[in-house]
Amino acid sequence: VLADLLSGFTIHSACLLTTLAYIALVLRVDFGPHFGLVLLTCLAGSLVGVSLGALLSAATRLSPITKTGLLVSLSMVCCFLMMEGISYQVAQNAPAVAWLNPAARIADAFYCLYYFDTYHRFFLDIGVLLAMAAALFGGAVLFLRRRKYESI
Repeated sequence: VLADLLSGFTIHSACLLTTLAYIALVLRVDFGPHFGLVLLTCLAGSLVGVSLGALLSAATRLSPITKTGLLVSLSMVCCFLMMEGISYQVAQNAPAVAWLNPAARIADAFYCLYYFDTYHRFFLDIGVLLAMAAALFGGAVLFLRRRKYESI
Protein backbone atom coordinates (compact mmCIF):
# COMPACT_ATOMS: atom_id res chain seq x y z
CA VAL A 1 0.00 0.00 0.00
CA LEU A 2 2.82 2.36 0.88
CA ALA A 3 4.54 1.68 -2.44
CA ASP A 4 1.32 2.40 -4.33
CA LEU A 5 0.78 5.61 -2.37
CA LEU A 6 4.35 6.74 -2.98
CA SER A 7 4.14 6.00 -6.69
CA GLY A 8 0.89 7.95 -7.00
CA PHE A 9 2.35 10.79 -4.97
CA THR A 10 5.49 10.81 -7.13
CA ILE A 11 3.52 11.02 -10.37
CA HIS A 12 1.21 13.69 -9.00
CA SER A 13 4.17 15.66 -7.65
CA ALA A 14 5.89 15.50 -11.03
CA CYS A 15 2.76 16.97 -12.61
CA LEU A 16 2.68 19.70 -9.96
CA LEU A 17 6.35 20.52 -10.50
CA THR A 18 5.77 20.73 -14.24
CA THR A 19 2.83 23.05 -13.70
CA LEU A 20 4.74 25.25 -11.25
CA ALA A 21 7.72 25.38 -13.61
CA TYR A 22 5.43 26.46 -16.45
CA ILE A 23 3.81 29.15 -14.31
CA ALA A 24 7.15 30.45 -13.02
CA LEU A 25 9.32 30.12 -16.13
CA VAL A 26 6.97 30.49 -19.10
CA LEU A 27 4.25 32.73 -17.70
CA ARG A 28 6.81 34.57 -15.54
CA VAL A 29 4.65 34.66 -12.40
CA ASP A 30 6.81 35.74 -9.48
CA PHE A 31 6.25 33.66 -6.35
CA GLY A 32 8.50 35.94 -4.34
CA PRO A 33 10.98 34.66 -1.80
CA HIS A 34 8.68 31.84 -0.69
CA PHE A 35 8.87 29.51 -3.68
CA GLY A 36 10.07 26.61 -1.54
CA LEU A 37 7.12 27.06 0.83
CA VAL A 38 4.72 27.29 -2.13
CA LEU A 39 6.15 23.99 -3.32
CA LEU A 40 5.77 22.50 0.18
CA THR A 41 2.12 23.55 0.25
CA CYS A 42 1.51 21.99 -3.15
CA LEU A 43 3.19 18.74 -2.10
CA ALA A 44 1.23 18.58 1.16
CA GLY A 45 -2.01 19.11 -0.77
CA SER A 46 -0.96 16.43 -3.23
CA LEU A 47 -0.32 13.99 -0.40
CA VAL A 48 -3.79 14.64 1.04
CA GLY A 49 -5.37 14.11 -2.37
CA VAL A 50 -3.54 10.85 -3.03
CA SER A 51 -4.33 9.61 0.48
CA LEU A 52 -8.02 10.50 0.05
CA GLY A 53 -8.07 8.61 -3.23
CA ALA A 54 -6.44 5.60 -1.56
CA LEU A 55 -9.00 5.63 1.25
CA LEU A 56 -11.98 5.90 -1.09
CA SER A 57 -10.58 3.18 -3.30
CA ALA A 58 -9.93 0.86 -0.36
CA ALA A 59 -13.21 1.57 1.45
CA THR A 60 -15.58 0.99 -1.46
CA ARG A 61 -16.04 -1.63 -4.12
CA LEU A 62 -17.42 0.76 -6.69
CA SER A 63 -16.30 0.98 -10.29
CA PRO A 64 -13.27 3.17 -11.05
CA ILE A 65 -15.48 5.66 -12.90
CA THR A 66 -17.79 5.99 -9.89
CA LYS A 67 -14.84 6.44 -7.54
CA THR A 68 -13.43 9.15 -9.80
CA GLY A 69 -16.82 10.85 -9.87
CA LEU A 70 -17.05 10.77 -6.08
CA LEU A 71 -13.55 12.22 -5.68
CA VAL A 72 -14.24 15.01 -8.17
CA SER A 73 -17.57 15.76 -6.46
CA LEU A 74 -15.92 15.85 -3.04
CA SER A 75 -13.18 18.18 -4.26
CA MET A 76 -15.79 20.44 -5.85
CA VAL A 77 -17.73 20.61 -2.57
CA CYS A 78 -14.51 21.50 -0.71
CA CYS A 79 -13.80 24.23 -3.26
CA PHE A 80 -17.41 25.46 -3.17
CA LEU A 81 -17.03 25.97 0.58
CA MET A 82 -14.14 28.32 -0.25
CA MET A 83 -16.24 30.76 -2.28
CA GLU A 84 -16.40 34.35 -1.09
CA GLY A 85 -18.97 34.72 1.65
CA ILE A 86 -19.50 31.00 2.03
CA SER A 87 -16.04 30.41 3.51
CA TYR A 88 -16.67 33.13 6.09
CA GLN A 89 -20.05 31.63 7.04
CA VAL A 90 -18.53 28.16 7.33
CA ALA A 91 -15.67 29.48 9.49
CA GLN A 92 -18.12 31.29 11.79
CA ASN A 93 -20.80 28.61 12.07
CA ALA A 94 -18.83 25.37 11.65
CA PRO A 95 -15.15 25.97 12.41
CA ALA A 96 -14.41 22.23 12.52
CA VAL A 97 -15.60 21.90 8.93
CA ALA A 98 -13.41 24.82 7.93
CA TRP A 99 -10.37 23.23 9.57
CA LEU A 100 -11.09 19.80 8.05
CA ASN A 101 -11.51 21.18 4.55
CA PRO A 102 -8.23 20.51 2.69
CA ALA A 103 -8.98 23.24 0.15
CA ALA A 104 -9.36 25.73 3.02
CA ARG A 105 -6.04 24.68 4.56
CA ILE A 106 -4.21 24.96 1.23
CA ALA A 107 -5.73 28.36 0.46
CA ASP A 108 -5.01 29.59 3.98
CA ALA A 109 -1.38 28.44 3.69
CA PHE A 110 -1.01 30.49 0.49
CA TYR A 111 -2.68 33.50 2.15
CA CYS A 112 -0.29 33.19 5.10
CA LEU A 113 2.70 33.28 2.78
CA TYR A 114 1.39 36.36 1.00
CA TYR A 115 0.02 38.42 3.88
CA PHE A 116 1.81 37.50 7.11
CA ASP A 117 5.37 38.08 8.24
CA THR A 118 5.47 35.05 10.54
CA TYR A 119 5.18 31.41 9.57
CA HIS A 120 3.31 30.08 12.62
CA ARG A 121 -0.09 29.86 10.96
CA PHE A 122 1.45 28.61 7.70
CA PHE A 123 3.13 25.68 9.44
CA LEU A 124 -0.08 25.01 11.39
CA ASP A 125 -1.90 24.63 8.06
CA ILE A 126 0.85 22.34 6.74
CA GLY A 127 0.69 20.29 9.94
CA VAL A 128 -3.08 19.91 9.60
CA LEU A 129 -2.66 18.81 5.98
CA LEU A 130 -0.03 16.23 6.94
CA ALA A 131 -2.21 14.97 9.80
CA MET A 132 -5.12 14.62 7.35
CA ALA A 133 -2.91 12.68 4.97
CA ALA A 134 -1.73 10.37 7.76
CA ALA A 135 -5.31 9.76 8.95
CA LEU A 136 -6.58 9.09 5.43
CA PHE A 137 -3.68 6.77 4.66
CA GLY A 138 -4.19 4.99 7.99
CA GLY A 139 -7.84 4.47 7.12
CA ALA A 140 -6.88 3.04 3.74
CA VAL A 141 -4.45 0.62 5.41
CA LEU A 142 -7.14 -0.52 7.85
CA PHE A 143 -9.64 -1.17 5.07
CA LEU A 144 -7.08 -3.04 2.98
CA ARG A 145 -5.86 -5.05 5.96
CA ARG A 146 -9.41 -6.12 6.79
CA ARG A 147 -10.06 -7.03 3.16
CA LYS A 148 -6.90 -9.12 3.02
CA TYR A 149 -7.86 -11.09 6.12
CA GLU A 150 -11.39 -11.65 4.80
CA SER A 151 -9.97 -13.47 1.79
CA ILE A 152 -7.90 -15.96 3.84
